[in-house]
Order: sequence, then structure tokens, then C-alpha cells
Amino acid sequence: MPVTPTYPGVYVEELPSGVHTIVGVSTSTTAFIGYAPSGPILEATSVENFTEYTAIFGGLSLDGDLGHAVQQFFLNGGSEAVIVRVTTGSATASISLALGGAPVLVVSAASAGDFGNLVRLDVDYRTRRPDSLFNLTVTRYERRGLVLNAVVTENHVNLSMCSSSPAFVEDVVNSASKLVRVSRPPAASMPAFAPGTTGTAQSGLHTTLPVLAPNQTTLYGVLDGVRPFTLNLGPFGTSGIPAADIAFAITNAITSAGITGLGAAASPGSSASGGYVLLSSASTTEDSSVEVTSGPNDAARALKLGAQNGGREFDLAGEWRPEETGATSADLQAFLDAGTPIPAASVTLAVIDETNPAAPVSVLSKTGAFAGGPIANLLTLVRSALAADPDLAGISVELVGGSHLRALPSPAEPAGKPAAANLTLSVKVGATELLPNQNVRQYWLGVGPQFGGQTAASPGADGSPSQQATDYAGAAIDALRKVDLFNLLSIPDTTAMTDTSARAVIAAAQAFCQERRAFFLVDPSPKARSVSEIETWVSALDSNKNSAVFFPRIAVADPLRGMRVREVPASGALAGVFARTDTERGVWKAPAGTSAVVRGVQALGAQLTDGENGQLNPLGINCLRSFPFIGSVVWGTRTLEGSDALASEWKYVPVRRTALFIEESLFRGTKWVVFEPNDEPLWSQIRVAVGSFMNSLFRQGAFQGKTPREAYLVKCDAETTTQDDIDRGIVNILVGFAPLKPAEFVILQIKQLAGQLSA
Repeated sequence: MPVTPTYPGVYVEELPSGVHTIVGVSTSTTAFIGYAPSGPILEATSVENFTEYTAIFGGLSLDGDLGHAVQQFFLNGGSEAVIVRVTTGSATASISLALGGAPVLVVSAASAGDFGNLVRLDVDYRTRRPDSLFNLTVTRYERRGLVLNAVVTENHVNLSMCSSSPAFVEDVVNSASKLVRVSRPPAASMPAFAPGTTGTAQSGLHTTLPVLAPNQTTLYGVLDGVRPFTLNLGPFGTSGIPAADIAFAITNAITSAGITGLGAAASPGSSASGGYVLLSSASTTEDSSVEVTSGPNDAARALKLGAQNGGREFDLAGEWRPEETGATSADLQAFLDAGTPIPAASVTLAVIDETNPAAPVSVLSKTGAFAGGPIANLLTLVRSALAADPDLAGISVELVGGSHLRALPSPAEPAGKPAAANLTLSVKVGATELLPNQNVRQYWLGVGPQFGGQTAASPGADGSPSQQATDYAGAAIDALRKVDLFNLLSIPDTTAMTDTSARAVIAAAQAFCQERRAFFLVDPSPKARSVSEIETWVSALDSNKNSAVFFPRIAVADPLRGMRVREVPASGALAGVFARTDTERGVWKAPAGTSAVVRGVQALGAQLTDGENGQLNPLGINCLRSFPFIGSVVWGTRTLEGSDALASEWKYVPVRRTALFIEESLFRGTKWVVFEPNDEPLWSQIRVAVGSFMNSLFRQGAFQGKTPREAYLVKCDAETTTQDDIDRGIVNILVGFAPLKPAEFVILQIKQLAGQLSA
């Protein structure tokens, strides 16, 4: 800012330099379009390694070449890829989680594909508020032989079914999960709440309520999820608040604070009945709830009020939670209140096959005596009985939220027993079933049988590669338009299309690359296996400076076929070679020669001779060659405008890619010029910024010439921008460079000296 002097002395003023640095853009971000067995469809997704690609798009596939192309890209030095998945006939796996037969939550795979059928779900209530919230564990399995192995697990905890809650299941899961998407039906379609029920916070039961000390006179909470409240119960003198006055104190505090919609009830307790405190919401909608929190002079702990203090909190939306997986008991709170013991009885344990719940599987049917006592003793007895049977030792039983039992069957099948996808547990005390809610061990996304809390399974399917040119030339390219920057493009699926469809896709890709200053690596038809066939195939393509074709195809080891070789298009591997060369030498270095080894290649689709290479090279067809001790290498660097007959200035790949790099860098690096005053000060700043960028490239060896004057030109002045241009709001910048052209032909001239002449 300008300094305003007010006193005698020295003032310091910082002035902007006016220098704008131009940074070179990436040169080797590669876009791939093709078929993958899973992943987002027609949506550009960035991946930085093949492991990430496999996790999202399913890895290698027998039905398409995209996976191999991406694998070869990273193997040969690529570091960033953008994937657009194209498929037809795919389906998304889903399952409805039901409550009493009514769907309450639909869970679908995050994308279409058979992988969704191996995604499983666990639901449990081991939350910070066990009577209101739930946890959802999502596990993706992969089949290795006959064994399923868990490869990815997601844990989404403390979820709410209330749509206005910050923990609403849709908001939490859909924003965080890479495996599934969830949706809850509208409130009007959900099961009706029992008449008169509302959200409550219920204290643990006391023999008699305690006397609240002078520092225990405040209750804190949140009503209906959005209304924080504070209840000041005292002071009631130095002796605190007697048990008999607690109900009055809470009610009076609610009235004094003017809190509407919050009710309270309390009983001091006696020898005949226990004492309790109950806070309740007046709302009868899904957001009806009372949550007790904490703060200074907190009385909640003494009253056992709040889930963290041993109380219970019932959100009305908690009545919509999907059923817990496994077998769960009815609410045993009656036994817990005041320590009422479970009566002496016989306990029968039985394992039930979920596919036929009416007929117990005879893996265990055991009766034992229970002498009576607390629920913890029953839990110990059940665990001991299970542990005593080797077939059932893997079944776990736990006490959830202190009020109900939950049994989870072992993932393994009982040895030598009837096969069952899931086994559930029955525990009876006399004729009373303590685990009446029999459910599956895990919900099976897409293929789960209609049993317990799952219904309406819809299987996922991979679909198949599309043969429609419009799917690639239209929708897939449109998906790439949303990508900020990519430099190379590979569409290996063109090799599986008819020649007509392939040429239509290639033409669309060439036009798109020209529009986006990118370079297209064209894969020839697998039917073009000889020199004459590739000549004929390429002759049907339009000449194009932003694309190049390489011949022949490459053969790589295929893990899907016992490491036998599989012939695949070369564009993915070549994109990796381009990326490696850019990193090691710069975009101006031809990605060809003995240093341009194509890694991972077991063989080439054709072994070319020097003569055949010499026949194809003048036509702008780049060859892949195999040399002893070197391996398979790129042995050509011409664009599809590189035929000698065309005499194009864009004959060579590195020359064209260098120009694209400079264009894109200057396009992005000069946007600051827009709306600046169009006069000499601006032109001078432009010359400095662009000149500095070009000079940095010159120092890296990007141009011909011994001096900057010989290597490049930057001009922006009154000659390039006339008054008429200024009047029309135009500033013209002229940038020229002397490109490095590859030494395509090395000629050694050797002559024999007949003898030495003396001086």
C-alpha cells in the first residue's frame, strides 16, 4: 500500500515486482478408456498405481485389455492414470435390510459389477448409544479357489436413521465408503411408530435416588437433535437436593428455562420399587430424542442419566434401525433392573441352519442346568457350553449395551456337518426363547437369501465390453472433458471392434486430443499382422499430428491364464515408456531407441527386419523391435503426419509433444493477463514471464541453438498488438522455438587411408 507520511523519518514501502512465474504442466498423465469388471461407469477416475486400479476397477480381466494396458503403463514408468470405464449389460448388486419384513435401508454396491456379490455387511449396536445408533461394517471378499478372503473392510460407526442427524446413515456412508451406497425410504414409507412413543433418556434404576450434592445441580443435553438445553436444579442449600425433591427440581428447571417440548418424570424409589429419572421429548417425528451430555456441576453421573453414565437413550428413529446380524435376545433390562436374577431353569442350546430355520441342524442340541442368578452367569454358562463342543467353539456370544445377548456363528462350516451358509444360535430358558431374533451372520449384498433381516437381493454383473462406437466416441470422451489435464490417451478396446467402429472411435479421439492439446496412441487392429496388412490398415486413417501408431502388438505374461503369454495392444506400455522418458530426459527427447525398452514384454506380435522397418518408417508407422541383450524397444518416433510424402513440420513425436507442452503451459500460465491494462507495462511483464519460462527450457536442453537468441523468440509489443487490437481488447504474444529433432538416421562415413605422406 502507498505510505502516507505523518512524521519526519524513514518509511519503507514494499512494491510488487510484477513478475509472474510460469510453471510447466505435466506431460505424461495418461487417460485410458475401456472395459473393466467394476468401478464407476463413464466417470473419469484418477489412480496412481495398479493396486489402486485393482481396488476400484477389478484388475485384469479375461474379457478386455484395459487392465493389462494400465498394468503395463505403471510397469514401464507411468505414475498417473485417468480411467473411464465403459461396459454394457452390467448390473449393481443390492440388498434391502428389513425390520419386521419392511425395508428400512437399501444397500447397493458403489458401482456395477459382479464384485458386489462378494460384499458383505455386519450390523451391530455396540455404539455410544446402544438403544439408538448402529454400526455398519462393510467387507469386500475375493474368491481365491474355493476360499473367500477379506481384502477391504470399512467401519462406519454410530450411525443414525434420523435424516436430520449429523450422523444420518446416508450422509456418513455415502460420503466415506468406496464399496457401497445406502438409501433410506422416505419417512412416510417407513414402519409406523407405536402410538404415544417418543424419544427418551432413561436413567439406570436405583434402589433409591441419591441425594444430589451442591456441586451436582446441573443437567445438560440436546433435545430432538438440534436444541441444546441446560437445567439448573438448585441451589437447595448446603445439603444439596434430597431424593424426594429431584422430580420437582427437574420440572421446575424446565419451566424456568422456558424449554418447550421437554418432559420429565422421576421416582425417589422405595423398598417396593426402584428409583429412576426420565426425560422425554414431546415430538412424535423421527427426530424425537433426548441426549444427555456433560458439563460443570453435572448431576447426570450421580443419577445414572445418559448412555455414558449407565442410562439408556431411545431416539425414535432408533426404532428404524436395521436388525443386528446374528442371533439377538429380547431386551433383558427387566432382569438387570435392581439385579433381579434369572430364575432357575434348564438351558437348551441349538444351532439352526438359516436356510431352513424350522428344522434345527443336529450340530448341537444340548440341555444344561442353570441354577439361576444374574444374566452374567447365564452368559458364562452359554459360552462354556459352546466352547465344550469343537464344532461350535467359534461361535461367540456377547452382552451388547448391557441389556441383550448377541450370538455370532463361526465363519467356518462345522466339520462333517450339513453345509450351511450361516448358522444362528437358539438359547432357551425353559420354554422362553432368549434369542428370538434369528438373523444371518452377515448380510450378503446381491445374493443373500430371503431370511431374517435381508430381502430383495439383486445380483451384480460385470457386463461385457461394448462394441458400440458411440459409447466411446460419445459418452466416454464426454466423461474425459471433465478432467482438468491429461497428456496421452489410450483406447485399447478399439482392437476388439470392427474396422468401421474402430476408425470412428479413432477419428473422434484424434479430434478430441487436438482440442485438448493431448496426444493419442493408436492401437492397430490385431488382424494387421504383416507389413502389407499394417500399411493397408493405416492408409485408411486420416493423417494427424496429435497421434501416432505403433506396430506390432506385444505379448505379456497373463496371471489369469497361468502366466501363459497373452497378446495385448501396446499403447498402455508405450504410454509408460513416454512417461519414463519425460521424467528422465524431458518431453523433447524422443521416446525411442535403446533406452526406450518396453518392460514386461515376453514377445512381439511380429519380428521385423531392417528392410521391413525401412518400408514402414517412411509411412509414419513406428515399429517395435527386439534386439539381443537389449530386449524389446521402441524403434520409431513419427506422428501420423510423419509420412515422408507429407513433409509436415510435425513429423516427429517429440517435436509435436514439446509444442503441446509449451502451448498448455503458456495457456495456463498467462491467464493473469486477462483484464489487465493493455499497454507497454503489460507487454513488458509478458515478455519477462514467457521469456523466463522459455529460457528455463533452453537451459534444460529443450531447443536447438547455442544461445537463447538462436533457440527461441518471445515478442509482445506494438508490432504484435496494434491499436486496432487494443481497441478490440486483444493482446498478441508471439512465441517461437527451434525444436530438437531426433537423429533418426546415423550415417557413418568411413574411408581407408592409403598411406601417410611425409611433410
